[in-house]
Amino acid sequence: MEIDNDEIIIRNWCSTSPIVRRSDLGWHDSDYEDAETHNPKGVFDFYWKHCFSMVFYYPLENNFYELFMEGEPFKFWRVNKKNDWNGEWVCEQISWNEHEEGDVLYTFDDDTDLWELIKINGKPIGDVLAESLIVEINY
Repeated sequence: MEIDNDEIIIRNWCSTSPIVRRSDLGWHDSDYEDAETHNPKGVFDFYWKHCFSMVFYYPLENNFYELFMEGEPFKFWRVNKKNDWNGEWVCEQISWNEHEEGDVLYTFDDDTDLWELIKINGKPIGDVLAESLIVEINY
């Protein structure tokens, strides 16, 4: 997919890949293929309904969020930033070995329509994900 204005969104993402461009945000072709749909809600529903946890970075708020699908009720939280983060690389704000439960924003069960429920500062999750770097999807 070619984007006319593929501006740089983040200049200090991580040491191995410092630049994040607008085209890096949102779902990737492989996500659409896995979900067998090009509908963003369909991709989102595919992952969480199949118990995939998801971590994404929302640059507009400089926060990581996690949809945590282990245990019940399931949870959606803002991932805690490390106290010793030196401020150099954005990706080093959180611990990648274990994402400690942060500020829990929502708890839910498998019948919940998260697409309609989850909002960050009033913005629907679909819009947030389109403007986020989806960094981890785990089963």
